[in-house]
Amino acid sequence: MVAGTAGFYLYASEMCHAQRDVWMVLPVAGAVTLRLSRLGKEPGKRFRSAVAEGALWGTAVWLKPHVVVVAAVMWLVTVRR
Repeated sequence: MVAGTAGFYLYASEMCHAQRDVWMVLPVAGAVTLRLSRLGKEPGKRFRSAVAEGALWGTAVWLKPHVVVVAAVMWLVTVRR
């Protein structure tokens, strides 16, 4: 696996080496998971989860600013709940 990865790395274009789109997936997935898990909780128990969600969205926006659109859609879909 190491030899295959090293071979791929040597022959990949420059654009493949530092793409942040893949890095953005983890904080977005975590924020969405926290948002959906918080929907059924009592209002007093949501604060820590909300802070963690905000930190994850902030990290994702720092990596790729266009994730603000995804965050806005997620908020609009779940705001009534």
